Amino acid sequence: MAELRTFVFSDLVGSVDLKSEMPGGSDAERDEAFVTQILSPHRDRIENFATDFGGRVVSTAGDGHFLVFADAASAARWAMEIVRTHEEKPLSSPLGTKAQVRISMHLGSPQIDPRDPHNFVGKAVDYAARLNDFSASGQILVSRAARAILEDAGLNGVEFHSHGRRDLKGIGKVEIHELLFDGRQPQDTRRTPKPEKPRDWTVHPDTVAYSKLAGILPDGGVPASTTTVRPTRLGNYELGALVGAGGMGDVFQARHSQFGRLRAVKVIKPHLVAAGQHEVVKRFYQEIKAIGGLEHPNIVVAIDSSTPDDETHFLVMEYVDGTSAGDLVERFGPMSVANACEVARQTAIGLDYIAQQGMVHRDIKPSNLMITSVASPHLLGADTPAVSHQQPLVKILDLGLALLVGDDHERLTRLDHRAMGTAMYMSPEQWRTTSVDIRSDIYSLGCTLYHLLSGKPPFLDSELRPEKAHEKGKVPPIRGGQQIPRPLWTVLRKALAKDPHERYQSPAELAEDLAQFAVGNTLVDLVEQSRHKPTNAPTQQGHASDTLAANGTHSDTLLAGRQLGSSLTATPAATRRWLWGAMAALAVAVAAGVWLADQVSRSEAQRAQDKRETAAFAAGVAAKNIATEINRRFDRLIDLSLSTAPVLPGPDGGKVSLQKYVQIVDDASRDPSLDAREFHELWKPLGVWLQGEKDDYDRRSPSESWFIVIRDGTQVARAPNSRSVGKNYAHRDYFHGQGTDLEEGATGVAPIELPHRSAVYESTSTKKMKVAFSVPVWDSSSLSINSQVAGVLAMSLDLGGFLALEDRLPPGKEVMLVDLRVDEIEGTPKRGLILHHNDLANRNKAGSLARLSEDLLVRVEKALKSGERLKIIDDYSDPLGRPGKGKFWCAVAPVEVLRNNDEVIPTDWVVLVQEEK
Repeated sequence: MAELRTFVFSDLVGSVDLKSEMPGGSDAERDEAFVTQILSPHRDRIENFATDFGGRVVSTAGDGHFLVFADAASAARWAMEIVRTHEEKPLSSPLGTKAQVRISMHLGSPQIDPRDPHNFVGKAVDYAARLNDFSASGQILVSRAARAILEDAGLNGVEFHSHGRRDLKGIGKVEIHELLFDGRQPQDTRRTPKPEKPRDWTVHPDTVAYSKLAGILPDGGVPASTTTVRPTRLGNYELGALVGAGGMGDVFQARHSQFGRLRAVKVIKPHLVAAGQHEVVKRFYQEIKAIGGLEHPNIVVAIDSSTPDDETHFLVMEYVDGTSAGDLVERFGPMSVANACEVARQTAIGLDYIAQQGMVHRDIKPSNLMITSVASPHLLGADTPAVSHQQPLVKILDLGLALLVGDDHERLTRLDHRAMGTAMYMSPEQWRTTSVDIRSDIYSLGCTLYHLLSGKPPFLDSELRPEKAHEKGKVPPIRGGQQIPRPLWTVLRKALAKDPHERYQSPAELAEDLAQFAVGNTLVDLVEQSRHKPTNAPTQQGHASDTLAANGTHSDTLLAGRQLGSSLTATPAATRRWLWGAMAALAVAVAAGVWLADQVSRSEAQRAQDKRETAAFAAGVAAKNIATEINRRFDRLIDLSLSTAPVLPGPDGGKVSLQKYVQIVDDASRDPSLDAREFHELWKPLGVWLQGEKDDYDRRSPSESWFIVIRDGTQVARAPNSRSVGKNYAHRDYFHGQGTDLEEGATGVAPIELPHRSAVYESTSTKKMKVAFSVPVWDSSSLSINSQVAGVLAMSLDLGGFLALEDRLPPGKEVMLVDLRVDEIEGTPKRGLILHHNDLANRNKAGSLARLSEDLLVRVEKALKSGERLKIIDDYSDPLGRPGKGKFWCAVAPVEVLRNNDEVIPTDWVVLVQEEK
């Protein structure tokens, strides 16, 4: 018997009404705005969550999606997550109408489409599709067979409601059931499905064979899915890796089949040229015509294109072998004054040319500025010393948002809630209107220069919404780094003036004022360093975007240079994701002789300084990542402890919140009429609920265990379940928050009243270092002087799970997380415990736990108090005591958690990024 699979159909409700409310002067403009603001983000959610739950998108038709999952439970979890996400983070039209989703699912044996091996056909597929005809907004309908399987799966908090029998077109009368979750009540289905025009479904080649849906790829990798259809050849160009994606098109690396020259090819996305969308194609070629007329050293040049009559529409551009300014900051930290000003100066020169052509770029930001090097100067009067025979060259990317000035020209860009561009870099007027001039680009360049000097956009940490921060916020000073010359600060403030009339009136004026600060830049060397991929660079993490928008924010032409193999085979998905990683540095020479034999070397002192800067930046990033992970865990626990959502069975047959249920269990613990068996029965729903929450959380971040302890210290729930349930843990630090465990059996101990990170402790089973994060669960949702803590909700974490420490780690460096507090894990008070290091497990097997020496501890604490920007410690022995190791040096950064109102909470944890001398 063939193995069953779960077929799922989903689409948006009311797409026609949503499109009618989108901005634009024509149906084509409104359709494109709908794709950009509603459909693309929705499709990203569909695909990303499908990957998370082991499914894949088989085909699409407009806002409709057909998916297949290995099992019904995974499909149900996916469906619930999609509905929740649309409720918690709605996609709305400018008038506030929210996009809503409907979903249906049915089980069946897979039948491969004989015309397309990537597709599925047959009665089971038709059943799921016709079932979706009856779905209403936010509703998940399942067949009787799917309900039976899901009931056996025992999904936490899931119930079902029967809607009786319905006549499914081509199937007959069948029972329809609604999947209910999160305490939802059933809603009416559509009584009579609306007649719909036949859809043209586009089948998408899966990157995971159907038989591997729930398994492992042949190479041992993790399954992934994509709906990107990549042609292999367009005209004279053989396409290689996908290196960029934007709202209108995908960008591929390519090679001219006859001349062998590398190019970048932007292909308009298929869903934008669906039947009847001729206006979109017309506008694409208007964009090509406008950009094709530009020719300037500081702008990516268009070379060739398709024609309106071609089946596939594409634009061929020059290929830039370099690294974006954003990636350089991500990898090496804030730029020096000279480097940042040279990037901004050349950008201003390019913008001045754009302005002379009657255009505005509209999306200037670090990731849209590519930096490369050239053998001959094209810098239009640059006053930069030749540190080598190469000169830096900044290329402005992504002219897809360029808007022709003048009422007689058709606008070439997308409207995004009345604003186009990227939130953290948009001028105040760009938030309000599309009628902006080149002074808006000058403001964006000011934000970019600020980012290059400080490591982040000017209003990233503002409590105001982005549009309000740019409109009213005062430009914050650049703290904790290099000294910014006062005259440069004056230039920066003028570029960032709220009123366009108070800014520089032309980019050329700005370029002239920046020239004096760009003298002595070392951009060529910085780009050269970035050409070497770190040996331990992450391959699974997505790009840490410098924008707020969730979709379409990456540059369409961000071409982190890669060597193009002769076969031009597709780059694996993990490698493509790495291209967008914060440490992207894959620029590799594409031909012999790129390096000049007589290239001038920098001084050893300067190289040593660069290494210190890089290590200090890496330590700061690691410390910030740990603080973010701590906050993420606390936020989840706090949300659960304060939520009033009914999630557990109450005494009257309804449902109650976690807060109320913990209070019920706590009260029952003091009820003498309740025997032990009845008391223990009360705990079971807590355990089931807790396991569900842990499973949901672990899909995004790892956790060791979750547990709930009531007021007297009795553990009443644990996930995963263990024999610890029923035991008293009032002596544990996570319960009382006194900084260390008390004697087992301690009495009269009060539970925490504030979120608390416990002292580090050693697991009795795994012998690994663990820490617990805990929050109080109060006996009332309206806190008063009489309120009491009914229990404690906590999660523990194996400290080896802090994988964010390794993110963006430079090559040759090691990272350690160290606890400066005193602990008694080994029976006597000690400090300096090493919590995380790649080799820590092997070291701890040798006997005593790894710790910093007392001398090194003193030097670390001195460095933290020094106030110096670079906290460097030199010449010490390997803290792990590994044989054959010499002396080390390191950069130090404290882990500080930023909570409400910018309150900095010290953790007594410190990050060391070290390297052997």
